[in-house]
Amino acid sequence: MIQMSTEKSTSIALIVIGSEILSNQVKDFNSSWIIAELKKLNLEVNIMTILPDDTQQISKVVRSYSNEYDYVITTGGIGPTHDDVTIESIAIAFQSRLRLFDSLKEIICQKIDKHKISEKMILKLCSLPTETKLIGNGYPTLLVRNVCVLPGIPSLMKKQFQKFSKLYLKNISSEISHSKLFEIKIIEIDLLEILQELVLKHPTMKIGSYPADNETPETIIYLEAHDEHELIRAENDLKKHLKKCSVQISSKL
Repeated sequence: MIQMSTEKSTSIALIVIGSEILSNQVKDFNSSWIIAELKKLNLEVNIMTILPDDTQQISKVVRSYSNEYDYVITTGGIGPTHDDVTIESIAIAFQSRLRLFDSLKEIICQKIDKHKISEKMILKLCSLPTETKLIGNGYPTLLVRNVCVLPGIPSLMKKQFQKFSKLYLKNISSEISHSKLFEIKIIEIDLLEILQELVLKHPTMKIGSYPADNETPETIIYLEAHDEHELIRAENDLKKHLKKCSVQISSKL
């Protein structure tokens, strides 16, 4: 159960691209890292989708999310091989043609061994939608309209994300949020009435619950609010309800 705050904040969609992820050949570590980094900036991912290396599916989702959210972040599918179709798909999404970015080609040629990669592969890496912005020094981060295009390799993705974040996300005015996590010694279904009362009494807060992955019956409850005093009031209300039921509660955060 989750009660979302009605306050408007910067909305972000995350698209993880790679057939190898959907087939469980490769684990996705990028999304959890990005979500954690956004949390440090008091931002959050509103929706996350995992897609195969399929031009039609990628272009459709990118176009939809770009219209609906302030920023879209994609990871994966921007290499030189035949199944790297993210750039092409984004161009299709925005009905944009691809053009060669000579400045990017110069950077790539300085960083790679030309004997290990063909001229055709280099041209693919440097051919981007016409409206692409190149962000940062060295190998740049790609921004197409409001879509930040990141590589799938975690070490490279992190560097590219930081360039985008520094320029576009860190200056966003976002209220600081306060949160607490509680472990309750009772199964989630027995907390429904208590949680519903909290939601009704604290409508501007985010209130979540999920079963703990333990042998003993436990539930994790998550409270988050922009107003720290509101968070304290909700915590006290939760404890009062649980005290009446003689239920044990412990804070995890």
